[in-house]
Amino acid sequence: MIGRLVIRADADGAMGTGHVMRCLALAEEWRDRGGEVLFAGRIEPEPLRRRIESEGAVLLDLAGGYPDPADLAAMRRLAGEQLSPHVSSGWMVLDGYHFDGVYQQGLREAGWQLLVIDDLGQLADYHCDALLNQNLYAPNIPYNCPPEATRLLGPRYALLRREFRRSGEERLFPVVAKRVLVTMGGADQHNVSARVLSALATSDIDGLEVKVVVGAANPHAGILAGLTASLPFRCELARDVIDMAALMRWADVVVTAAGTTTYELASVGVPFVTLVTADNQKENASQLARQRVAMTLGWHDALGPDALASRLREFLHDGGQRQAQAVTGCRLVDGRGAGRVVTALLAKGMTLHPAGWQDKDVLLQWANDPKTRKNSFRPEAISPEGHEQWLAAKLTAPDCRLWLAALSNTAKLGLVRFDLGEGMAEISVNLAPGLRGQGLGSVLIRTACARLFREEQGVGRIIALVKKENYASLRSFTKAGFVAEAETERCGIPAVSLRLERNQHD
Repeated sequence: MIGRLVIRADADGAMGTGHVMRCLALAEEWRDRGGEVLFAGRIEPEPLRRRIESEGAVLLDLAGGYPDPADLAAMRRLAGEQLSPHVSSGWMVLDGYHFDGVYQQGLREAGWQLLVIDDLGQLADYHCDALLNQNLYAPNIPYNCPPEATRLLGPRYALLRREFRRSGEERLFPVVAKRVLVTMGGADQHNVSARVLSALATSDIDGLEVKVVVGAANPHAGILAGLTASLPFRCELARDVIDMAALMRWADVVVTAAGTTTYELASVGVPFVTLVTADNQKENASQLARQRVAMTLGWHDALGPDALASRLREFLHDGGQRQAQAVTGCRLVDGRGAGRVVTALLAKGMTLHPAGWQDKDVLLQWANDPKTRKNSFRPEAISPEGHEQWLAAKLTAPDCRLWLAALSNTAKLGLVRFDLGEGMAEISVNLAPGLRGQGLGSVLIRTACARLFREEQGVGRIIALVKKENYASLRSFTKAGFVAEAETERCGIPAVSLRLERNQHD
């Protein structure tokens, strides 16, 4: 197992559901890699609680909320517990503006690696092993955190749930947008949705259809239900939404709060208009407008009813602007951010060191594993004598790099070999049999390739040759950034050639 992921986040009518929802993306990816996930906090909306449990995560309720000292004490106790006797500790995640440096230090002192998810850069110091800010403006924040901390800054690390991964469907941009989605967050404290509906009522667009997302913590559901009956267009309230991406793909235009939903919209490729509903959204709305990803209308109450209606009407009639913004958004957010974050966390505890003669026994054991032999281009068993001859040659060859990988909680993870040629290198990887199927292969490949590119400046391309039927290995190389180049053969066996260019390595 790759270890546990313990997520500390809250959701209620005051703070909304955004912190928990984006952490769900992290939980999905962690579970996909074979790890266990626990959510700890005060998570009040019942639909959100069910969503967490449906993802296979454990939900632990905390009686008090920080700065109540009982909160930190409970989390420190949790740090010493095991969800399973077979799983070692992994990472803790903090997502919330109320977690200060004292809280961060308290968790790190409990012996866990800590990821802090931040939007504002409001603390003088951040005590963490990794810091994530997925916003456009994140690289401009002068974060003060430990020098060894990994910084994950910008939309390439946007935490999007699996439903927002690219569908491959081509989006159409009608001259006049007639399908509008309104989503103002999980709480919508100011009932901005009602203001938007009233503005759309004067749009005079034939055939207008509107859907309004009523979040799990929204206290205005009754008011909105009454309003829909008097509107001059078809309006539907969407409650307890499971597949938000499907609603976004349905829409021609989305009117949204300027929070984390904006990165979901950019990834899906739908044009959207932002309204700022909280102070922490102002900079995001400004940056999205500056980079022509969205049109922002500023504070939700800054425009009067007529002005709001006029701006929305103009956008609904401007197909060219809508298409340009959607294309820019897709380029900005590719939907793979959660995977990048998990890879970075796993790589944090990974080390590579040169293999030596003292490793010959474990390397032979791995090499003769039945699955290893099955996926090899030479499937016959390897004799100890033959293995020792091969290892001696590789250890002394100037054009070979033989590295042994380890995780912080695992003695030995696997072997990676690079055979260097003119301007290129060929990679070969073999994971320890007990650690396969946990998403570690792609992490090892990515980590090893990054090191080779750093140390061997003459290498511009890394290639891999994989048996055509070795689907697990093909997935690992693809997830690590390799691109399938051609079908070929080695030793008369069908194979796929993959490549990774230096300038494409991320």
